[in-house]
Amino acid sequence: RTATYDLGLGVIRRETNTDRLYEVPAQKWANITAGSGEYGVSIFTDCKYGWDKPAGNTLRLSCIHTPAGAFTKEARQDLQDIGRNRFAFAIFSHNGEFENGTQLQNELFQKNLIAFQTNARNAGALTDSFSFAQLNTDGVLIKAVKLAEKKDGIIVRLTEANGKDQHGVKLQFYKDIMSAENVLASEEFISKAAANANTICFDLAPFEVKSFKIRLQPYAQKARETQTKIDLPTNAKGFTFNEDMRNVILQGGGCSLPAEQVRPAITAMGITFKMPDTRGVNDVTVARGQRIQIPAGATKLYLLAASTLTDEEVSFFADSKEIQKRVHAFKEEIGIWDRADTKEQAYIKDVNVGIAFTHTHHPEGDLINSKAYFYIYELPVKGKRTLTLPENNKIILLAATAVSRFSDTTLATQLTDSAPEGAFAFNAIPPIDKIKDRTQRVMIRAGKIEDQRDNGRGKGFKRDNPITNIIRSYTKSEW
Repeated sequence: RTATYDLGLGVIRRETNTDRLYEVPAQKWANITAGSGEYGVSIFTDCKYGWDKPAGNTLRLSCIHTPAGAFTKEARQDLQDIGRNRFAFAIFSHNGEFENGTQLQNELFQKNLIAFQTNARNAGALTDSFSFAQLNTDGVLIKAVKLAEKKDGIIVRLTEANGKDQHGVKLQFYKDIMSAENVLASEEFISKAAANANTICFDLAPFEVKSFKIRLQPYAQKARETQTKIDLPTNAKGFTFNEDMRNVILQGGGCSLPAEQVRPAITAMGITFKMPDTRGVNDVTVARGQRIQIPAGATKLYLLAASTLTDEEVSFFADSKEIQKRVHAFKEEIGIWDRADTKEQAYIKDVNVGIAFTHTHHPEGDLINSKAYFYIYELPVKGKRTLTLPENNKIILLAATAVSRFSDTTLATQLTDSAPEGAFAFNAIPPIDKIKDRTQRVMIRAGKIEDQRDNGRGKGFKRDNPITNIIRSYTKSEW
């Protein structure tokens, strides 16, 4: 009679659909088990969240959802999901209920192995097999591993996965533990954690979440890499505080950057940048052909930069060697997907974000909906002495850091989305009347297309009437 739906940190059981509840949300998976309890099937999804169970032996995931009506002219929900769609799902069978492997297998589905490529020639300290941390039970999941906000330890967050008490859980690390604390999600101290050598021992109640802050024994030998922060020759004002935003417009950008969001230094992609003094007369560098000294021994130079207008193809020179780069516009979106209302095509910029500003400043006040991005650009400078900037006043630099590396390690697995090749023909989308004509080819679960199209309040099509398994819409009275 029931299906089990994932809530992220717990589950909920729901019965078969009713006229008042014919679609329900879930996070990463849903499960249905035979009435005998002997076996079941789980469905995994990477980005879809609408589910329903129309019958005792049927579980469904909504993959594409396009209402027939716009709801409002601003929302244009009738264009939702029109265009190319990318998503993944998986089917997992098991004995008994979801507790027999669903949570663990879903973690494997969601988190693919990540490969790196390196030209390092030394053997290194690690063996062929390495595990940062491991548990002695499949009933507990590690949900997050991150650097503590105060950078004084590592945060490990775990949850009980199957709704059962877990006693004697052991979390084992690859090195001995110097200190271990129980902390809140906000990383505030609760108490000391029981740790012995490289292991923390604890209990968990059903679906309980625990967070630990740990400090491991340091390496005897650190990686041979040095970073040198470079003081750039600032020549323009780009940052403003709330009290003086009326006085500055950044070099053709139509705004200034919020000084309140700048820290003395930021670290992105493993590179630490010294940020400009926003209280100074000048705090950004406009590229006008300046020459910057490259620290001795540097192999890479990293710039935190952006263009104030459109993406710009520019040339840097390391001594006499030309290095071409596309410097991206700071106020453009990093990427968009197909937009049926404006006929815009999908694109995703192949660039790493260094710093993102949540809004910008303008003489008339905050531009709340105007984000700004500055990106990281890598320049090979091994054996070079001087970097010459482009002669282009649209290019703005915030910071630069030189790095001495003895090997290069890069991702071999793509972690970000990529835009599909070719343009999507939006005009090929049939109007709703043509979709309705194909009633024998597809199915619908819920909706009242006729009622919404005619702007009336009639019965429309009944639920589960054959029309389309893709479209779902609602009358105004149901919003």
